[in-house]
Amino acid sequence: MAHYLIERIAKGRIACLKDNEDPRDVLISIALKHQIRRECEPFMAFLRTAEYEKILGMNIEWVRAEPNDISIRTVKGDVRRI
Repeated sequence: MAHYLIERIAKGRIACLKDNEDPRDVLISIALKHQIRRECEPFMAFLRTAEYEKILGMNIEWVRAEPNDISIRTVKGDVRRI
């Protein structure tokens, strides 16, 4: 189950791109915050600045949602649950 969340986000991003939609933000449940950070650290795919956090080219938005909820918001404003 190592890197399960990164794979899930990557597959969701690829699905958006296949539908000719540009993924902009990834909305991740606060309950997954530490797990995501732990999975991403070794790959340097997770960038952190004072202004924002990014993963796989998408801005991370931490949301209060179901414990294992991850969604992607596209440039058009559509939200896809992955």
